[in-house]
Amino acid sequence: YKMAKTNNLSVGTKITLLIPEPGGKKKIFLNKKEAIVSGIFNVGLDEYDNNFAYASLDFLQSLFGKEKGVDQISLSLTKEKGFSLARALRFAPDREALVISALRKRLPGLTVSSWKDLYPALVSSLKLEKYVMFFILALITLVACMNMVSLLFMQIQQKRRDIAIFKAMGMAHKQIMRIFLIIGVAITLLASLCGLGCAALAGYFLENYPFIQLPDVYYVSYLPARMEPEIFVVVFVATMLLGFFATWIPAKRTRRIKIVDVLRQES
Repeated sequence: YKMAKTNNLSVGTKITLLIPEPGGKKKIFLNKKEAIVSGIFNVGLDEYDNNFAYASLDFLQSLFGKEKGVDQISLSLTKEKGFSLARALRFAPDREALVISALRKRLPGLTVSSWKDLYPALVSSLKLEKYVMFFILALITLVACMNMVSLLFMQIQQKRRDIAIFKAMGMAHKQIMRIFLIIGVAITLLASLCGLGCAALAGYFLENYPFIQLPDVYYVSYLPARMEPEIFVVVFVATMLLGFFATWIPAKRTRRIKIVDVLRQES
C-alpha cells in the first residue's frame, strides 16, 4: 500500500521490472520486463507495506527463466494422541526439532527450517506475550489465594470458642487443622473444576467454531485454541497445590488459640 502510494501506483498500472541477468562479475546487466499491478494490499506494518510485493509462481518462473516445478515443500506435524506426563512438564524432547534433525540427515542437499526460524520476530513477540500472560495469571491466582487466606482467618476467628471447646474435650490439634484444610481444599477443588470446565467449553468453541478474527498483523486469521489433556492436568495440580498452601497458613493459627483465654472472654 505504502509502496504504491509513494510511487503513485494503482490497480491496472503498467510498471517496468529490472531483472539482473546471471554471469556478470564486474558489471550487472539488467533485463526489462513489463508487469501490471493487479492488486494492492494493506497489512498495517511498514515492513510489509513498504517492501513486499506478491506475484504468481508462473509469472516469477517466466521472469527468471526457470522450469516449472516445486522448489518448496511445507510439512505440518500431527498432534500427539494420549496423555504424557513428560510432555506436560516439558521434559520430553522437542518433536519439531527431532523431525528437522532427521530430515537434515536424510536430505543433506535441501534447506530444512521451521516456521520459528523463518519468523524469529513473531516467535519472540509470542514468547513475550506468553510471559506477560503468565505474570498476569499468577497475580490473579495470588489474589485468589489471599482471599482464601483472609476467609479462613475470619472463619477461625469466628470459631475460636468452638475450637477451644474441642481442645478442652481432648481433640488433637492435627484434627482441628484437618477440618480447616478440608474446607480450603474443597473450595479450591470446586473452583478449579468450575474454571477448567469453563476453559474447556470456551476452548472447544474456539477450536471448532473460530469466530474471533485477528488483525492482518498476526500470522493466523482467527484466535487459535489448543485443547490438550496435559495442560489441564498441570493447571489443576498447580492450582490445588497453591490452594493447599493458602489453606495451611491460616490453619496453623489454630495452634495459638488458648483454651483458658477464649473461655474467659466468652463467659
